[in-house]
Formats: sequence, C-alpha cells, structure tokens
Amino acid sequence: IEKYTIAAQMDPQLPEAFAGRGTALLHQNKFKEAGPDFEKAIKLDPFNSVSLTGLGIVRVLEGKADEGIKLIEGKRKMFENDVMFAYNAACVYGRALEAVKKDLKAADRDKKIAEYQKLALNDLQRSIKLGFRDKDWMKKDPDLKSLHDLDEFKKIHSPDATDGENKATNSASDKAEAAV
Repeated sequence: IEKYTIAAQMDPQLPEAFAGRGTALLHQNKFKEAGPDFEKAIKLDPFNSVSLTGLGIVRVLEGKADEGIKLIEGKRKMFENDVMFAYNAACVYGRALEAVKKDLKAADRDKKIAEYQKLALNDLQRSIKLGFRDKDWMKKDPDLKSLHDLDEFKKIHSPDATDGENKATNSASDKAEAAV
C-alpha cells in the first residue's frame, strides 16, 4: 500500500498505482478505502479490468450486490478475452453468492443462489480457457469461498481439469436451471 501510494503521489495519472493500492486494500478487507482507488483507476483507464471488477467486489461487500453485478455486466463485452476479467467476475459473483446465502429474507433467494453459482462457475471456467492457471490461489481466494464446497468447483479446481472442464460448467448450468 505504501509503495502504491508513493507511485500515485509521483504520478497521479498512473492508473496502475490506484488499481494496485485498491487491490492491496481489498486484500486487507479495507473495501471502503479500496473503492475510491478503483474509481480513480477507472477514470484514468476505462479498460482496466482489475479496477472494474475490484469495484464490483467492493459494491457487493458494501451490500450493493445488484450494483456490483450491473457494473461488471455492463462492461463484459469490452473484456470478453481478458483472463483476469473472467476470473474476477467469478469473484464478484462469489461474493454476491455469499451475501445472498447470509440474507435469509432475500427476495428470490433460492433463484439468486442458483444463478450466482452458475455465473461464477461459468466465469471460472472461462478464465481457465483463457489461460488462468493459478488453481492454488483459486482454492484460497476468499472471494470464491462460497464456491469451494461445490462439486462443480472441485472439478474445475482439480489438477487434471483442462479442456474437459465443460462438464463442471454444464453440470452447474443444469442444476441451476433445474432449481429455477
């Protein structure tokens, strides 16, 4: 955080400084502080997918899941071949899933749970197809904790899952459609 702060002071037009500090703050669960950094990075570089998805996660953690999801879905086409956007979009849905599971009075709770699981797993699958390989981090990532116990996640995460990962995504899709 200190080094990114110095970088931002040295060059206030450097989006990577704000995106990096926002990410570091988010990893320390300081999401209220991370939000403005992601917003600044997006203003400086609207094609910074890490900042966009980071801000999506922040919005979900602030209790504004619909806003966080709308933010990433509104820009999805811009990043259709971006491995980090796909992975981090899964993280947004993972956090939204976590929030809706905790909210026993949420409208359409079961439908949202099935939808968020499906979308998170689809984005994880897509990130792997685009080249994401850090499956160790995937298993540790707190943004994906709500998915860790799912069979579909375990299939995606397994070391032997490569091109055959469509089975996990299709299975998740089938279950989500059956639940709806």
